[in-house]
Amino acid sequence: MEIRSSRPDELQDIITLHKQIFDENNMIFFENLASKPYYKTFVAERQGQIVAYCIISIIDDQAELINIGTQTKHRGQGVAKQLLAYAINNLQFKKMFLEVSTNNVAAINLYLSVGFKEISRRKKYYGDYDAIIMEKQKTC
Repeated sequence: MEIRSSRPDELQDIITLHKQIFDENNMIFFENLASKPYYKTFVAERQGQIVAYCIISIIDDQAELINIGTQTKHRGQGVAKQLLAYAINNLQFKKMFLEVSTNNVAAINLYLSVGFKEISRRKKYYGDYDAIIMEKQKTC
């Protein structure tokens, strides 16, 4: 598996993967992704196919994990953890934040495994579920 920064010509592949994983289409966001320098996108590729991606925004010394997704058949294999660790190690920031639903246990465990800590909650943000706000401070 190769983990790396995405290339501009891979945007359509990332959009297609996003639609498969999340069953949503947010073209305005993805158009902004291609045009704004503060969005950084990383991909995990197997046999020439993008199987996971993550999008992080960085403004000044603050980063935010916007989205991370892995193809269903590649979940549970450590792909997302390797991808997120790569992104964290290859970006300059002091603090990274993210938000996750309390019912997304797999994602919460992923974030805890790479050093994120819960710092607050938004009650009923996702309907019946709270949003957990997590933070990771970069040590170097």
